[in-house]
This record gives sequence, structure tokens and C-alpha cells, in this order.
Amino acid sequence: MKQRWISLAFLVATTNAALGQSDAVFGKDDADFVQRLTERGYGDLAESFTAAMRKRGPIDSAETLKLMVIDIALRLQKVRDEADLQKRRDELDSILKAKLDLISAYPRREEAAGERNSLPEVYRLLGETYSSMVGQEENPDRKRALKDKAQETFTEAKSGLEARLEEFQRLLSDPGATNVEYLNDQFMQARYNLAKTYYFNSKIYAPDEASRKDRLNKAVAAFEDFTLDYQNTSFLGYEAFIYMGFCHRDLGKIDDALADYDEAIGLASSWDDPNNPTDPSELYPIPEELHDVVADLTGNATLQKVKLLAEQKQVEAAKELADWYFARVPRAIEARDAMPIYAALADAYIDAGETGAATAAANKLIESDPDGPWGRKGRDLISRLVEGGGSTTMSAENLLRIAGQMVGSQNWDRALFFANLARETARGMPNETAVGPQALEVVAAVYTRQERFLEATVAYDAVYELYPKSERAPEALYWAKVFYQRLYEKERRQFFKKRVDERNETLAREFPDSPRAVDAIMGEGDGLEANKEWLKAADFYKKFRPGQAGYELGQSRAARCYFEYARELWGKEKKDDAVSYFKQADELAKACQAELDKQRATSLDTNVTRVASDLAFTVRVLRATIALHEAVNRPQDVFTLLGDAENDLANTPKKVSAVWNLRITALQSQGKLEEACAKLDTLIAQDPNSETVAAAAGQVARALDRAGLELFEKDAKSRDGFTLWKRAADYYWLSVAPELTKTEGAPDDQEIDKVAKRLYLFALVFNEVPERVETFVGGDERAARQPEYFEKAVQLFDLLASVSASEERTVLRARCYGFLAKFDEAASALDGLFAEARFVDTSSGAPRINSKVAQARPRLIYAFLDWAVADLLAGAAAKDQPRMDRALDRFRVLLAGTSPESGLWWGAKYYQLRGLFEAGKFQDTTLVLNDLERNSNEADWSKFGYGDKLVKLRDKLVELGHKPKK
Repeated sequence: MKQRWISLAFLVATTNAALGQSDAVFGKDDADFVQRLTERGYGDLAESFTAAMRKRGPIDSAETLKLMVIDIALRLQKVRDEADLQKRRDELDSILKAKLDLISAYPRREEAAGERNSLPEVYRLLGETYSSMVGQEENPDRKRALKDKAQETFTEAKSGLEARLEEFQRLLSDPGATNVEYLNDQFMQARYNLAKTYYFNSKIYAPDEASRKDRLNKAVAAFEDFTLDYQNTSFLGYEAFIYMGFCHRDLGKIDDALADYDEAIGLASSWDDPNNPTDPSELYPIPEELHDVVADLTGNATLQKVKLLAEQKQVEAAKELADWYFARVPRAIEARDAMPIYAALADAYIDAGETGAATAAANKLIESDPDGPWGRKGRDLISRLVEGGGSTTMSAENLLRIAGQMVGSQNWDRALFFANLARETARGMPNETAVGPQALEVVAAVYTRQERFLEATVAYDAVYELYPKSERAPEALYWAKVFYQRLYEKERRQFFKKRVDERNETLAREFPDSPRAVDAIMGEGDGLEANKEWLKAADFYKKFRPGQAGYELGQSRAARCYFEYARELWGKEKKDDAVSYFKQADELAKACQAELDKQRATSLDTNVTRVASDLAFTVRVLRATIALHEAVNRPQDVFTLLGDAENDLANTPKKVSAVWNLRITALQSQGKLEEACAKLDTLIAQDPNSETVAAAAGQVARALDRAGLELFEKDAKSRDGFTLWKRAADYYWLSVAPELTKTEGAPDDQEIDKVAKRLYLFALVFNEVPERVETFVGGDERAARQPEYFEKAVQLFDLLASVSASEERTVLRARCYGFLAKFDEAASALDGLFAEARFVDTSSGAPRINSKVAQARPRLIYAFLDWAVADLLAGAAAKDQPRMDRALDRFRVLLAGTSPESGLWWGAKYYQLRGLFEAGKFQDTTLVLNDLERNSNEADWSKFGYGDKLVKLRDKLVELGHKPKK
């Protein structure tokens, strides 16, 4: 490794330009501040600030330009997480265009220079994306087309950089040139970017392809020239060695790659005076203001060398290098690649069978980032070690955390393994009574998620049986009771009923002060309610006296029982008696609410106020429900009874939804739906992304939807109906928007499914798709005039496809893409469906429709036509003859299996003709059309909407000199 004693002055001068580092966190204005947030990875905060800035009002042109840069940067951050390669490629193309447009529009601005210098990152991501797409594509023609498209992008990039270099050389050769420092800096950046572009270009080719080696060799030559000119004057000169290492590694020149990484690593020791070196146990004397820059750059080089050494089975050398880095480089542990270095070491140790060292590295990850991604990585490494038979020093508490992590990732077997291992590790230790119950709760959680309720119940039972003095025992008893009750309701076995009663008795006897004991005491009332013995249940609940545990809960339940009994009487036409019990229910609930409000206002115990608040909400909802019943008919009271309930219901969307359902019902009964919309719009203005807005928006959307439907039933072309449905569509979208960005927990697929299907129907209506037509087949093949409704629907169907696909969802997803004229995506959406369905039977020779499948799943035959048409149109657009041939094969299957009396047959016939025509097989097209004309007439052609299309096709053939004959 070459040692250089570099002067501080020129390194400080190039720090900010080279690596974008700065001591300033807060900029001189809002846009600067948001830009810093973006650069440091706080994308969510940056988005919030940019939205607030735009909402605030007019901003000057400088801020506008910075916001454009920020928007592009945020898009670039998000696209890295896009799993769909096609979508990622399209978004990267769009980002690239946005950057180039900004550079073109503001060529002299500092922001344009920044965007130009960051172009290689976009090309890197494009190269990786195209490489993945090529790797997954099995069709040779499509594979070749992808490579050609990718190469076209890189050729344009290189041409632009080469032209830029020539221009800077021309300007710098002028003796009268001004701003020479700027020109030199941009010339340096363009050279660096050209070298990186060669490297990224290589990624689109397979390792054994000559084109890959050619690009890599060009990149090496460019990086070598660059480092000779800039290693002593810019950090980029050191960073270039890392990229040169990548190139040599990909060329199989491992020793050269290791030497390259050493050159970059040597930056850290360059401040050491060779005549008076620092002690090997001390930090290098790097200026404090450069600690972060040097730690990051040398840390990345260290990481790459550690990985490469590990691949070469030189684990001890990798460890020595990592030890050197953390011991000698200031702030190394805080560098961006510090945790990846430990992770790489741990992986290497595991592969080498050194479990002790692997455990130490994994524990370092857990210790440094306990709740973050590297902590999770550490726990995952420990799990690999344990399951592989290695020994670790992992504590029972950390084993529990691993078990919980496995539950979160739905790795049930590993969750059970680590939960049981945690119990075994804690056995006989002081922490056994803390760890044991929690481990059993993890076991119960796994079985609950798997809907194995009997096993879950046994696990909860074990918490009390094994650890009766644990603070978690009453909670476990409660859940054991809950699951025994579920089992009893399902199977009606007295054994389960007996266990419910026993758990209630144990809770009441052993844990009288626990909130769960109150629930247990209520068990008798639960049984009476289950049998609809409303008055007996009410009498039981009213036995509780003021001051007794469960008094307020008993009063609220008694009120509910009177309400249920009143509804029962009303249904039996005993209206006078019903009115009396409605009144009793409301009076009892009112008194209960007053007592609960008093508790909330006076108690200092947060648990008491929380329980009182929850119960008060239940009582308010009950009173509002009573007011809405036709026997009482006082909808105007609902608003007073509910008040601003949602203000007390943060993060409880189901309760918010219940409140809004009552409000809307009340307003509708008074003809005041617009008031609900106005109140919701106020909430949206405050925070459009809140769960409160989502819950309320769903209720308002359904109300508007119903109101619009009523108008359409009277007038199929009602303008007011269209207006209501468009508003409903907007609110429906708001109701599920949080599901699209949810990072924890499974999406609510049932609710998303309902909204997606409703938006699809709205899209058909708003785009004036003829009634009874539900597919793009037979349409004009252009994107819908009002595409936003199909776009929103397909976003939801895309999400559903990743969670819980179904035949109907798959078909509707494909049709959305079809109406958007995205035929490639439409065909891809259906590929998997027909791979699974076995719709085409080839067992008897010629392919034919599998009649059993078609009868059992009638939707498939229509989807089969969708699939064939989508593939045809996508193939025609790409001039992909094999793809069009596959579509023609499907049309032949449909024509053989359907009758000319059906729309399916005519659709298949028209698109068969289209396919032949698009393939340039004009003679074949003419022959098939001649046969059609001999066996039908133009009235037949128009019967299913294909008349005009067939006539136009015939006219085109005539223009080409192929005159069809009858």
C-alpha cells in the first residue's frame, strides 16, 4: 500500500464537491433544510416538509428548483424498494428523463450540476434492473430486446459525457478562459462519471459475454487514468479505486481487486508522518472535520475487501482488516458501512465454522442497533448458528427477541424453536419467571396466527400452570378462556364450556384486582346473552353495586341487553313494550356515561381513565344507536351524543368508522349528507393520511355510492349520480390509501378488495364503456380517457396480488392494465393464472379447451380471450413475432371450442385476423376473411360489435392490393 502524507488544504477544498458532505445540517431556507433531510435518508420527513411548503403558498423560483431536485431524489430513494422489475425500470426511465430535463432547462445552475453528477447512480440502478430482467426472461427474442434497449440507454449516456468532456477540453484550452476552477471540477466529474458508466454498462451482460469484458476493461482503463490524475487532489481519486476493484473482481482478477481496495483504504493512513508514525494502537491523526468523510470512504473499501477475502476463504485476513479499521480510523463505528462489515464478518465466520467469532460479530450488530435492521440481521445470524448446531452465548432475552422476529416474518417453525430454546436457556435461572411466560405467549401467538386455537389455548394454560405467580398469568388465563369459548361456540362440547367456567373462576379467585377478573366475573352474563335471555342477563349485570369492581361495565351491559330486548319486541310488533325498554336502555346508559365521565375527569390512574374512556365510547355508541332506531327516531341527538368522539380515538380506525357510520345514517335520515362531507373535508385538510380520515372516508364513500345508485336507478344518465360517484371514488381511495404505505402488519385485503372492485366499476362508467362490457377486448386499444380510476384500481389489485391472489382479482387486474393500454402488463398478470388453471388440454393431440375446467370456472374462458388479445397487442407493438404466434394459437383454441353464436367466437375471429394482418401475413388474412364472408354477412359481424372493425380491416387489405372475395 502506498503511503502519502497529504496536505490538509486541498483535501478540505474538495470534500464537499466530491462527497456531498457538510457540517451544516440546517440550510439558509426551508428548501435547503428539506434537501438535507433528503440527502440523509429522511425521505418521509422530507415529503412532509415539501407538502407543507407547497400548501403554505407561493414560493420563489430558487425554492421551486430545489423542490424539483428534492422530488427527483425522493423518487430515486423509493424506486430502490420497488420489487416489480418492469415498474422499477419504467420509474427509473422517468427519473432519468426528469433529471435530463432539469439539466437542460437550468444548465448554469448549481442544482443542474448536482443532477448531472448524480446521473451515474440512475444508470447503475438501470443496469442492475435490466440485468435482473434479462436473467428472468426466458424468451430469447425478448431477452435480446431488453439488452438492446439497455445498451441504447447507456450509449446515449456515454455519448453525452464524451461530448461534455470535449467541450470542457475546448474551453480549458482557451488562454482567456474564465472560471477555470469550475471548469476543471466539472471536467473531473465528467471523467469520473464516464468511467462509472462503463462499469454500470457491463452489468447488463452475462459474465461470460465478450461485451461485458469489453466494458469492464474500458472502465479499468478510465479509472486508472483518473486515479493517476486525481488521487492526490480529490477524494474521488480514492473512491475510484473502489470501483476499479469492482471491475477487477468481475474480470476474475482477484489480486488486482484486493490491491485496488488497499489503495482506497490507504487514505486513512495518509495523514501519518512517515518519519514519526503514530502508535499502532492509536487513531490516525485525521483532521476532525474530515472524520466522517474518511470513515465512510475507507469503510466502504474495507467492506468490499472483507467480502472478497471471505469469498477467498481468507477469514483471518478479513478479521485483521476489520480490527484495523475499527481501531485506527476515527468514528469508524459510526460510518455507514460499519454494521455491514460486522455482518459480512459474521457470515464469513459461519461459513468457516467459527461459531464463537460469528456469535461475537452477531452480538455486536444486536448491541449497536437493537431495534433496527442490523439488530434483526444479528438475530437472524444467531438463529442460523443455533439451527446449524453451533453453540452461542445468546441470552434468553435475546433468544426471545429472535422468536418474536420470526413471528413477525411468519416463520412459524423457527419462532417455536427459539421460544422453546429461550425457556430452556432460562430454566433454573433468576430470569426464568420473566422469560418462561413470554416464551409460551410466543408459542400461543404462532398457533393463533395458524388458527390452531386448541394448541394456542394449551400454551396460554401453561403460563398459569407453570408460572402461577407471574404478572402475565391473569392475561394468559383470560386468553385461554377466550379461545375455549371460541372452541365451544364452534363445536358445542361441554368440555370446552367447563374450561371457560373454570378459567373465569380462577381469574376471579386468584386475581381479583386484575382488570381481566372483571371480564371473568361477567362470564355468567355472557352465557345468558349468548342464549338471548336478555332480561335475565340485564338482571345479572344490575346486581353490581356502586364502587364494586365491574359496576360501570355491568350497567353498560344491562343497557345493551334492554336495547336488544327492545329490538326483539319491535320485530314482534309489540311496539309499546319496545318503546318502554328503549327508554330504560337509554336512561341506564345515560347514568353510566355520567359516572364514566366523572371517573375520566377525576382519576389520576391512567389505567382507570383508559378503561373508562373505552367504556364511555361504547356507551355513547349505544345511545346514538338507540336514537337512530325508528321507535325513537331522534337522529338529531346523534351529534350531541357522539360529540367529537374521533378526537379521543387516535389509532382506532374501527371505532372511528363506527362513529362516522352513525353520523352518516343520522344525516341521511335528515337529508343532510353534505354536512358529513364538509366535516370530513375539514379532517382531510388537517391530515389527509391519518387513519381517522381513512375510516371516516370509507363510510362517507359508501353513503355517496348508495345515493348515486339511487339516482341512477331513476335515470341511467343522471348527472348528479355521476357527480356523487366521482366524489365517492375519491373518498374510497382515501379510505384505503394507508394500506398502500403500511410497513407493519398485513393489509386489510377484504376492504381493499371491495374498494378496488368499486373503483373498477366506476372506471367503466366514467369512461362510458358500454353496459354489459367489462373488458378492454373489442375496444379502441387506446388508454382510457379518464385513466386515473383504472390506475387507482390497478394499484389496489397489485397490492392484493402480493397478499392474497384470487381468480377474480387477477382477471380484473389484467383488465385494468388493458384499459390503460398497458397490454404487456395485462398479459403478464394472466400468465400465472393459466399456468395454474390447466385450461388448455393437449392430452389428445390438438390443443383444446378443458371442458371440465371451463364448466367449473366459467370466468376463465373470457379471461383466456383477454390473455390472447393482450399478448397479441403487446407483441404487435414490440414487433415480437413469437409472441403474436402464441396469441394466434390461443385464438385457434377458442374458435375450436366456441360457437359463432357467441361473442367469444367473434372476438377470437376478429383478433385472429388482426394477428395475421399485424404479422404481415396478408395473404393468410385475406383467405380467412374470405371464408368468414362466405359463411356470414355484415349483420352477423355487427351482432357483437366487431362489424366496423372487420370492415376497416377489409379496407386495409384492399389498399394493400389484397381484395377479399366472397
